[in-house]
Amino acid sequence: NVLDGTPDEFKDPMLFSLTSALGALCFSRVRANYLDGQLHGPNIQVVIEGPFGAGKGKFEQAYKHLFKNIIEADSRKLQTEELPLIQTVGIGMTRARIYEQLGVNNGLHLYMFEDEISNVIADRKRGNGLDTELLRKAFDGAEAYKDTAKEEVHRGKVKVFLNYTFTGTPNEADKFIAKNVENGTASRIIWSCIP
Repeated sequence: NVLDGTPDEFKDPMLFSLTSALGALCFSRVRANYLDGQLHGPNIQVVIEGPFGAGKGKFEQAYKHLFKNIIEADSRKLQTEELPLIQTVGIGMTRARIYEQLGVNNGLHLYMFEDEISNVIADRKRGNGLDTELLRKAFDGAEAYKDTAKEEVHRGKVKVFLNYTFTGTPNEADKFIAKNVENGTASRIIWSCIP
């Protein structure tokens, strides 16, 4: 129904964005055998490029409309003192907090939607959570290791289950992936454009 109501030139990016969100928020525990003989989860990373004023906001509207209940429940859970099991997160999380949440979630995906990929770039420059190593590990649900002297932070190995949809202008999308083509980060992302 959503795709039927989407203009033709937006259908592919909308499908990719919704598949990423559905994989994380509805089918996170699903696993399937892949060509490598390993079980894989629905790990889907999406970047949608479009010029200023082209309608990138439609993807966020669809996300917020379809997953309103999950987003609101997660927001309420974050008001408690205990570290809750949540699925919807945003940029601004520290790397330690991401690892801690992945540890609490124990294989349940986190999902991020960011309508301005320039915010992701700025967040990364400040040294916050989303480094390219984490994004590469999220593609396979691979293990990442984190150890710190702080007692409250999850220590040890966690499997990285993180899906996202980021939207932005072509120039900002280029900055997001700059210097990360040869290391494989770019090949793990579904790139889509709107006119």
